[in-house]
Amino acid sequence: MTKGRFLSFVHDHYFEPVPAGTRMRDVVEFQAPMGIIGRVVEALVLKRYMHRLIASRSEAIRVRAESGC
Repeated sequence: MTKGRFLSFVHDHYFEPVPAGTRMRDVVEFQAPMGIIGRVVEALVLKRYMHRLIASRSEAIRVRAESGC
């Protein structure tokens, strides 16, 4: 990330073949700005929020991929 609200943000996708098709794994690493305050916000809010966001997007990708479109 070169610009935005996070001090750093990296989001990678990894794909691997499995007997039922393909497994996609998301790896997200981020760091909030504002030093200790940012770390507290990460622990109390951001980690849970980002987990739900990535899970929701992964489900949408799965549904789309399995629809054949």
